[in-house]
Amino acid sequence: MSSVDLPTAYVLVRRDLPYGAQLAQVAHACLLAGSRFPQPRELCRVVVLGVDTEPALRSAVWQAEEEGVPMSLFFEPDGAPTGYTAASSAPIHRRMRRPFRRLRLWQPA
Repeated sequence: MSSVDLPTAYVLVRRDLPYGAQLAQVAHACLLAGSRFPQPRELCRVVVLGVDTEPALRSAVWQAEEEGVPMSLFFEPDGAPTGYTAASSAPIHRRMRRPFRRLRLWQPA
């Protein structure tokens, strides 16, 4: 199977969080999604995307779900940051990635 055909999980993280918190929230979102969605037998790529704020995160998740992409939204219950901080899609194939095209790849600030 070529890398183009590999399933991809899209992880969204808020860029308005401190750098270290962003990394932790990506891990939380991946762990949550791993427990909620069936995992592919083959390799799976992970693409990390950045969103500016909590409302932008919720909007991106809603849009993906509206287009049929299963999403898992992580809520940080204790300490700072709190609220919805990151999300992950189920591993999806190329034809379902449309909702993520408008989002930017995550980069450190």
